[in-house]
Amino acid sequence: MAPPPLPRVIFRPGDPRHSPPGPDCEAHKRAVWRAGYLDGPASDFDDQANVRLAEAVEKFQRDHGLFHTGNLGGPTYLKLRATPPKDDSAGGKGCYDALADKMLRDAWEIFHVPPEEKARRLGVEAAVYWITQKDRISYAQDRPMRLVKPPKIVTPIDCSWFSTMVYFAAGAPDPNGRGYDGQGYTGTLVGRGTQVSLAEARPLDLFFYGFTTSSKPGFPYGSPTHVAVYIGGGYVASMGSSAGPVKINASYRRIHSVRRYALV
Repeated sequence: MAPPPLPRVIFRPGDPRHSPPGPDCEAHKRAVWRAGYLDGPASDFDDQANVRLAEAVEKFQRDHGLFHTGNLGGPTYLKLRATPPKDDSAGGKGCYDALADKMLRDAWEIFHVPPEEKARRLGVEAAVYWITQKDRISYAQDRPMRLVKPPKIVTPIDCSWFSTMVYFAAGAPDPNGRGYDGQGYTGTLVGRGTQVSLAEARPLDLFFYGFTTSSKPGFPYGSPTHVAVYIGGGYVASMGSSAGPVKINASYRRIHSVRRYALV
């Protein structure tokens, strides 16, 4: 995997651009520590852009012929990536280990990925994960819903439960509008959100199918009978039978409507 880009410049305390906390600060502390410029155990590191980090960065910059401001920008980041750790524990691959790189990727997402896009990604990842676990998931219309996030699964579930759980895993508000109280159905979902056209569909929009011709409790005339989660590329994740959740073409049956819900 390619190394992550620098999420932002870390400015030292006292600089008017002083950086707020973030996981990248802890990642840089790990790297500077592995380079031999910070004392103490890595477990002591936090997410603050503090004087301790700035002073260590400035010393590293002086020793490596860099402009010594104590601010950690691109040249210092690249030099740390190219510098073997003091104990050479990574085989000369640089001072950012796998944990530091994960922190940098987390920081990139915090500072550069809009919250709505993050929610879409998390929701789609959850739906796809549960599709891979379909043999462990059975179908039933029980309530109340028990909501989990990957890698956990819950069974049995139905289509609206599955859709609600995808939103829960995405960190989005309850599309049923009930604050995740364990209740909600296809009829609850279709009564909320904003209708969009098929051409406008985006990941995590809900696709509704069917058309009720004989009214019954929860399904008035004309209401849909099934709901699935759009995961992009023309496909939905559908939980509609004992076969478990599946990836299927979004137009596999008559579409009643497509609706979009708040993600933040």
